[in-house]
Amino acid sequence: MVEPIQVLAIAILLDLLLGDPEFHLHPVRIIGYSIQYVERLLKPVPINETLKGIFLATLIPCTFFFVSHLLIRFAWTHGALAGTITSGIILYFTLGLRSLGEEAMVVANALDQGDLGLARIRLARIVGRETKGLDATEISRAAIETVGENFVDAVLAPLFYWAIGGAALAVFYRAVNTLDAMVGYKDKKYKRLGWASARLDDLLNFIPSRISPVFIAIATLFLGKWQPNIIKKALIDGKGHESPNSGISEAAFSHALGVRLGGPTHYREGIKNRAFLNPEGAPPTAKDIRRAVKLLHISALMFALVLGIISHLKTFSIN
Repeated sequence: MVEPIQVLAIAILLDLLLGDPEFHLHPVRIIGYSIQYVERLLKPVPINETLKGIFLATLIPCTFFFVSHLLIRFAWTHGALAGTITSGIILYFTLGLRSLGEEAMVVANALDQGDLGLARIRLARIVGRETKGLDATEISRAAIETVGENFVDAVLAPLFYWAIGGAALAVFYRAVNTLDAMVGYKDKKYKRLGWASARLDDLLNFIPSRISPVFIAIATLFLGKWQPNIIKKALIDGKGHESPNSGISEAAFSHALGVRLGGPTHYREGIKNRAFLNPEGAPPTAKDIRRAVKLLHISALMFALVLGIISHLKTFSIN
């Protein structure tokens, strides 16, 4: 039996030490290449685009789930140490805690230096919206929103699914999340092809997004002011967001930081009028980006600590 607390420790430590290194054989990049390849193969197939999308949303996550599962099983045949290390490394590749924080901090540093051009360029690395022409407040807002959203996508949800079904299930989730990021758009090209991926991502994020405010609220203890009412406010504000899930964690961040998020958002296809989150909050600044990164780190470590305590009190099998 793989010791879950050891797997968790390996994954968290690797992420904090190494971050998310950029190389072509990174598992998440391989998932991305696979999505592009299968999408090209499906393009000439004379069937409904929605059916193609269902096939894509089934094939990619299931393939990477089984490959990960087989790798862990193979490692386990070489002993508990090999199995534990392999599981930890695979789980590590599904996380993005350090890289998310670092990218947001680069944006904050550029704003502090008054370099809006650099801030827009670096912001474009972590958001899907159009960054040209954004002012300092809009850049700060976008950076905080992506930190709030990706607290779930890149940290809480992968760990949540690892706790349920091991590192292979965390990979399954990460594959679905990558599919949503690549084809889950509502534009003309992907509206039908990406429908299944977007809906599956919504389903898998339903529970993680709704427990995220709990850990964000706990983290406020370390920011100088305990704010338990964040949980209720986030669930209320999140209902007005276009996403059934990401609005909840974004709203929790907005209330924890006392800043206003949401509002008109620029995309390639035009401007979307998103609901305001914490509309009475202050306009966000570079300083608030730094506070958001601190909130991200503390919230993530609180969730990991809870999982570690649970695994210590009750041993559960993770393969």
